[in-house]
Amino acid sequence: MIDNLNHPIAVLGNFDGVHNGHRRIFTCAIEKAKREKKSVVALTFWPHPSRFFTHPVPLIQTLEQRTECLYSLGIDRVEVIPFDLIASLEPEEFLPYLLKQISISSLVVGEEFRFGRERRGNLSMLRALARPLGIEIKGLPVVKLLEGKIGSSSIRFHLQEGNLQRSRLLLGGFYSVEGVVEQGVQRGRELGFPTANMVPENDPLLPPGVYLTRVEREGEFKDSLTYIGSCPTFSASNRLRYETFLLDFQGDLYGQRLRIYFIQRLRGDITFPSSKELKAQMGEDLAYARNLLA
Repeated sequence: MIDNLNHPIAVLGNFDGVHNGHRRIFTCAIEKAKREKKSVVALTFWPHPSRFFTHPVPLIQTLEQRTECLYSLGIDRVEVIPFDLIASLEPEEFLPYLLKQISISSLVVGEEFRFGRERRGNLSMLRALARPLGIEIKGLPVVKLLEGKIGSSSIRFHLQEGNLQRSRLLLGGFYSVEGVVEQGVQRGRELGFPTANMVPENDPLLPPGVYLTRVEREGEFKDSLTYIGSCPTFSASNRLRYETFLLDFQGDLYGQRLRIYFIQRLRGDITFPSSKELKAQMGEDLAYARNLLA
């Protein structure tokens, strides 16, 4: 049983990306909590349900990023529900299980929320099951734009297409990845563009190419260029590398944690005849980036 919460208002869902559709649900819950002088708790699932039933989908955020984002919205508590413990529950068993974990006064969900084995439970069933338990259920309609609803699936699609402008509109902010800087082969330094190399903790979503980015390090931000690719000019490896060149920066970043915010895709990945042509293109990329930032 989760303690120190006085019959809070709960918001339940996967919340991958914590996008603008999710934010509307949380805004509603927070406003309701203020009126009723209650707390708001976010109940989120991990691992993602797709890990159990279909082909696993690449996630927009790590669990740590999701939790951080939820707290930034003003949520009082974030609790993670292990999805493997509820995956086989019948719809009728779902709420009793939830109430054993936390005694809630009301539950806010999106109108497309599904629960229970084979996703058989819907909003109408949730209301019917909650009524005798004295729990209020509030279902909110899906947030839509001209091209359709705001959802994690559509955001993943736009990211995989490299459409950062569209994904940013749906997310309500810049897509980012995190990781610790590792020792590289020093090839960028030899070309005059020393890079911070890392393997992100996030699932890979963006296509190979060169991106205008911003790097956050210990609360400080630097403009940067990030290359995602397998360095085809030098090798035939299929391993994606994330190599970031920080503009107007000198220093050692090995072992430091960085968060990279992706602003705009400048070009795709290219195989060059030699390192000379690659270096010339990197100079053009840098000039283009500085022009965009001016």
